Amino acid sequence: MPLDRKSWEYRRDMDLSDVLTLQELIATLAETVSCGGNLLVNIGPTSDGTIPPVFEERLLQMGQWLGVNADAIYDNKPWHYQNDTTPRGYG
Repeated sequence: MPLDRKSWEYRRDMDLSDVLTLQELIATLAETVSCGGNLLVNIGPTSDGTIPPVFEERLLQMGQWLGVNADAIYDNKPWHYQNDTTPRGYG
């Protein structure tokens, strides 16, 4: 998935609002690994290979989050059974 909502490559006219937030990245990561998947995050470097600062910031933030929450991600097992019933007395 690209960090830029509108492109898989570098765009000179990218707005900050076009970039996924850390919260969106974490939510996507958690949903993906809970189903047994993995997440490949694409960043579009400039023509000289430079990573735009906002992409660097998101990657560093994700690394910091994983530093705290790695066990929940790397030791995760996908769920095989979903129970959508409401327990007695709740609803």
